[in-house]
Amino acid sequence: MEVFKRFPQKPHFHPLLKCKEACREGSALGKMVNFAFMVGRLPSCKLAILETYLIAFWRH
Repeated sequence: MEVFKRFPQKPHFHPLLKCKEACREGSALGKMVNFAFMVGRLPSCKLAILETYLIAFWRH
């Protein structure tokens, strides 16, 4: 994904250790896709919408 070239990440997956092994990769992939979606939406977001996305993202 292009977003990870523009905004390199050093993710840690410690919170996923509490998940069953079969779910870890899916959860990690979901978080990566969610991050890419949010970064793609940033240029066109209004502040209130951005705040809603960020709160939802950090709760998961």
